[in-house]
Amino acid sequence: MSFYELYITPLLTSAFLWGLRTYNIIKDSWLLQLEKNPPLKWAVSEFQYGTQVIYSFVTATRMEPRDLPWMATYGLIPKEIGLTKRFSLIENIKPFFSSYFFDDLFGEKTELEYTLKYISAMGSRIGSDLLSPLVVIKGIYEGESLYLVRRGPFSNSEGQHIMSSSWKKVSPPFLSVEYTHPEINEAIELKMDTGFFRVGNELFTPAFVLRALEYQSLGYYFDEDYKIRLMDSECNIIELKSDMFITITEDGYKWDKEEVFPPESEWSEEDDTKNE
Repeated sequence: MSFYELYITPLLTSAFLWGLRTYNIIKDSWLLQLEKNPPLKWAVSEFQYGTQVIYSFVTATRMEPRDLPWMATYGLIPKEIGLTKRFSLIENIKPFFSSYFFDDLFGEKTELEYTLKYISAMGSRIGSDLLSPLVVIKGIYEGESLYLVRRGPFSNSEGQHIMSSSWKKVSPPFLSVEYTHPEINEAIELKMDTGFFRVGNELFTPAFVLRALEYQSLGYYFDEDYKIRLMDSECNIIELKSDMFITITEDGYKWDKEEVFPPESEWSEEDDTKNE
């Protein structure tokens, strides 16, 4: 065996393990001190938030509202001129009236029919010219973050698309989520908060995907040619095209198809018209 294998590798391994133990001890002690010292906890929180704001500004990425709960509507609109994106994401974020109203919508005694009608009413305000309409609501439920994600079309009528849900939390069904596109060399990892994994949530529609891309800092291309590569908890690899999405179920997930982007022939005719 070489000198490196005999001495250097064991030394580095021991140092790494020692570092992990030390970090865990310091972290636990630090968190305990924060709980005992509210002013210090506030100062650390303000510092972390300020750092996130600066990072978001420097990297030109979106940032979620600090105060919970909030609701946002999304949609895609074609771009006439775009080097890396054929669509723009229209985002409209609004705070809830109060946390009590959020509890009325998602608490244990919630009337689901009322909640779903509210979501549908909010979604129906999304412009009819926007593709892939989406409603995202975030709040705290049973002490943990909760995202509610519903795709359109939205309607106030009885025949509305919105499906019922229990908001029940499930174990994350995916080990990894990656965005791929023919124009980029390496896949982009999309980090998913565990709050997204609630029964009934509809994930990875085109608007959801572009939203996730704009909340991270790596460069990307976005049009109808993208794919989402998923590795589920059983190590199965699934590839979703832009006309596919995932619905979270109590047993894990299921996928479905929905045409969002216009046919390629319409794109060609539009491009020819612009060239003329």
